[in-house]
Amino acid sequence: MAPVKKITMEHFTHPGHPLTHISSNTQFLCDGCMKLGNGNRYRCGTCKACDFDVHPLCTQLPQHAHHPLHAHHVLRLQQLPGPGPMSSGWCMVCKTASCNAWG
Repeated sequence: MAPVKKITMEHFTHPGHPLTHISSNTQFLCDGCMKLGNGNRYRCGTCKACDFDVHPLCTQLPQHAHHPLHAHHVLRLQQLPGPGPMSSGWCMVCKTASCNAWG
């Protein structure tokens, strides 16, 4: 039997650190949507210090998008450090960190 090939990817939310697909029964906090997950995930395989995990679905979000409510500008998905209104997981529409309107 051939060895199982590891699936790795690069993602703009964690530049310079390849993410490896793993399946585990342990719970994790997704660094993309900031929600708990369990099972399949992409995990940083470069260093243990960053502890970066992301849902497979969250890796499919585009970095740039157009929206009719902001038609004259391109929207860019980005993750900013720290708590509060400019950090990851903060919705600038409803002004909360627990918005479910987009996902």
